[in-house]
This record gives sequence, structure tokens and C-alpha cells, in this order.
Amino acid sequence: MMFSRLRQYFVAIGLVAGLSACHFQTSNLGAGDEALNAQAADAYSQLVLRQDDALLAQMSERVNQAEVQAQLPMLQGMVPEGTPPEPEVVGHESYSGTDARTYTVQQNYDYRDRTVHTATRLIREGEVWKVLSFNVNVTMKAQTAPTGEPAGEPVAAEGTT
Repeated sequence: MMFSRLRQYFVAIGLVAGLSACHFQTSNLGAGDEALNAQAADAYSQLVLRQDDALLAQMSERVNQAEVQAQLPMLQGMVPEGTPPEPEVVGHESYSGTDARTYTVQQNYDYRDRTVHTATRLIREGEVWKVLSFNVNVTMKAQTAPTGEPAGEPVAAEGTT
């Protein structure tokens, strides 16, 4: 009887160890995978440069392209048009499991009047990485000029000699 319980105990430990090996997730601050970070930065560049077809071509087959295309004007309205500044990687996460392998990178783009924070999730499809999701958040910077002029612009002083 005791050997039967002991055997059940070791089988249970083996199952737990085996199941825990089915996926691996890491979350780190720092640079992460430079090639995948560059791919995420390319997706953001395509968004701000209004290169919709190029951005859609990077999307995963799991993504509904019509839904993404319908959301692009709203996302583009949140970000300045033109060449973006260099991104700062503020975090990344890797996941490997039996169902998929993904990499998420968070990047900040610092503009004069706002900081754009992106979180781009890439998924491995065969031998290539594709964009699975793309999130954009914008934080407007406080404007210090009392006249409503953009920050950093000289404000003409009135009533001085």
C-alpha cells in the first residue's frame, strides 16, 4: 500500500514537471531581441508614414485584415505624420508554448508635444515573425506656455520695456 502511494506521488510530480515544461515565458526590461524590435519599429513607421499596405503585409494570418484596416485612420489620427523619432525600448516579453511562440516589445517615441507608447506582439509563423497585435497609447506633454503656444516656442512678452 505504501509503495502504491509513493508511486502515485512520484507520478504526480512527474506530471507537474512535464506540464510546466510545455511553455516558457520571460518578461524583462532592457533591449530584448534587436531584430524583432526593429520589425516592431518598422510597423510603427509604416503607421505614421501612412503605408497601410506595407503594414497590412506584416500582419499575421490570424488577424482580420479588414478590421485592422478599418482601425488605421483612428490610430493614425493619434500620432504625428512623418518620419518617427528613434524608439526607446522600455520592456519586452517572450513566450514559447505548444500553441505558439510570441514576442512583445514596448517602445516609446518621444515627440515634442507627446510621447507615443506602442506594444507590438509578434508571432512566429513558420520561419518568419508576423505582427499579431499593435497597440498605441499617447500621453500629451504639459504645455508650459501661458498663451497656448506650443512648448518651447518663444512667447512674446507684453508690457515690458
